[in-house]
Amino acid sequence: MITSVERESFISNLLTVPPANIKNLTQQQRQIILKILRENSDIDNLDNKELPSLLGRLREPSKAQVKGLFSVIQSLWKGLLNFLGLRISSHQIRKTMHTNPSIKLRISLDKWAAEIPPKSRWPSGAPFLTEARIDAKERLLSCFLEKHTFLNLRNFALGSIPPDILAYMPHIEMIDLTGTRLTTPPNVSHNKALKTLLLNNNQLSEAPNVKNNIYLETLFLDNNKLTIPPDMTQNQALKFLCLNNNKLHEAPCLTKNRYLLTLDLSNNGITSPPDVTHNLELIKLNLSHNQLIIAPDVTQNRRLEHLYLNTNSLKNPPDVSHNLDLESISLFENPLKKVVDLSQNRWIKQSL
Repeated sequence: MITSVERESFISNLLTVPPANIKNLTQQQRQIILKILRENSDIDNLDNKELPSLLGRLREPSKAQVKGLFSVIQSLWKGLLNFLGLRISSHQIRKTMHTNPSIKLRISLDKWAAEIPPKSRWPSGAPFLTEARIDAKERLLSCFLEKHTFLNLRNFALGSIPPDILAYMPHIEMIDLTGTRLTTPPNVSHNKALKTLLLNNNQLSEAPNVKNNIYLETLFLDNNKLTIPPDMTQNQALKFLCLNNNKLHEAPCLTKNRYLLTLDLSNNGITSPPDVTHNLELIKLNLSHNQLIIAPDVTQNRRLEHLYLNTNSLKNPPDVSHNLDLESISLFENPLKKVVDLSQNRWIKQSL
């Protein structure tokens, strides 16, 4: 006989036990599962040694199996409860499954992992997309179950992220989705603790909505297809913003981001410089390879160390007489009518 505590623990963890821990199931737990599987399937000759691989397959269903996944789990769960002497109706089971975050997350991930986007999204040389999603699924589950603060899916060939997935992980502080072939931004509106969001090297034509992420310090969106900059007016803790190598024609409004340290808007089509007069902590400003006619006003940026304005259409250089900490400035490939005055910049190391 198993105790009520053991029974409750087993029931609550049956469908959420990580695959790596399946082999650690007790002999008694295995026997219970085997009995339920035999009663609810056509499998006749199962033994304990086969159980880990069987449960592993159940967690990685084919696309055809996903359609009936809910009813399969419901059947197994009901059989388990009945076997343990607990009477529960189908309505109660369905209600529990719809309200249990662990089960809802697993069902959503299983469905997503079985989907195969068009081949046009597969990056050459990347792992087979289905395998990448299966690996990513386990990382997402681990992040949810073990409360990890860092979700690292860098260079996983995913193609997309289910819109509701990150809502299960409000504790996350850093998300790395670099190079994951995303065409739509992830929904991070529920990730209130988020500090770092890396979405560079994707195919995004729209920036994520980060208005609710008031603690966000780092946002990388370089090497995408953005035409409109993200709204950063609510992100007053922002320190690092990279939007280089996009298709922007205007700079973002950064007047409320007073702690900004690095701003990279290079390789876009920006015609007017950003207003950085409120970014008093700014250390690095890169506006190279744009279509600027007027240089930015950096007279208030007393801590500025690196200024890159090369490959624009500037006729007059910026006034850097107040930037006493300036170490490097780049102005080449501009139709300048006069030379920049660096007489006050005693720390200057590089001038191009």
